[in-house]
Amino acid sequence: MSMTTTDATMTQTLVSQVYEQLFGDIGQQFDLYEGVIVSRANTRIVYLSADIIKGIHEALSYEAGDAWRIILKNCGTRWGKRIASTFDKELRSIANRRLDALTVTEYIELLESYFSLHGWGRLTINLSYAEQHGIIQCTLGHSIFSVVLAQVEGAVNCLIEGMLQGIFSTISQNDLLCLEIVGSTQLSPPENTFLITGRERLDALSPQIESGMKTADVLGLLT
Repeated sequence: MSMTTTDATMTQTLVSQVYEQLFGDIGQQFDLYEGVIVSRANTRIVYLSADIIKGIHEALSYEAGDAWRIILKNCGTRWGKRIASTFDKELRSIANRRLDALTVTEYIELLESYFSLHGWGRLTINLSYAEQHGIIQCTLGHSIFSVVLAQVEGAVNCLIEGMLQGIFSTISQNDLLCLEIVGSTQLSPPENTFLITGRERLDALSPQIESGMKTADVLGLLT
């Protein structure tokens, strides 16, 4: 969907506003009244309640229409890049280890635990397609977004899409794209699938993915 210059400017403004409300440094101090929690490395831990997510969705849908997905994904991408760049600080503070000393398995376990810690859901990262085909497959069980926005048609884990995209783009130093495969969503138990690979490769399949293409079919075209 194309946007006018005015629409694009409004969207970018909303991205900045939502990002600061959710992840901004201004709240990075312990405050019982505000409900802010920070880690030992003084990094903010973000818990998004059902009411907050529902309120953000309703407000963005009213202000920006269908662009609410773009806004939340852009917020997630910013935060994902920040996560990737601050992991080293976290690890030094908590475990007295350098990030570049971790094995791939240890890094993946760290990232999976990070998502659970923040209450976003249970993340599982599958690298079986990574070495040969350059594809990362992630599943998120019990996503809070899927639960709260269950009545919304289409992809709802836009913030998670952005986070994964930002994290893996940063650590790989490549321009990657992450898309939720809505056609493979399981309703019981709730589980969502995401694929991450080169932007041009995945972007070419975006219309089919949005129309409900299954994960196996997407992987078949990519491999």
